[in-house]
Amino acid sequence: MNVAAARARPLLAAPAPAARCPVVPLPVRCAIGSARVPLRDPRVETDPRLAPEGYVLTVTRGGIAVRAGSAEGAFRAKATLAILVDDAGEVPIGVVEDAPRFRWRGLHVDVARHFLPPASIRAL
Repeated sequence: MNVAAARARPLLAAPAPAARCPVVPLPVRCAIGSARVPLRDPRVETDPRLAPEGYVLTVTRGGIAVRAGSAEGAFRAKATLAILVDDAGEVPIGVVEDAPRFRWRGLHVDVARHFLPPASIRAL
């Protein structure tokens, strides 16, 4: 590939439609409409078919429903709902489905700014 072609090629591909979802990081599936409804307490139910931290948040004119794999999933769904609320106390109608991509959680240790002795790192 010549230099001109490499410069003309975009570094990042265009974002998928889900990239317009206001939740960061991007969920598995996000379909949010422009219509909004007043925030109400969500109806929460457990769904063993979902991952333990996974959830499906559904907002309709009839109410807000959360299907979660566990209490942790319900907590994450409510956190997503808090992100979606606007200043008028309304949330958009739509569906957000999310679950962890991996079974483990990562950890970033910034030893350049915060010195940690080796024993502290091993204890993590």
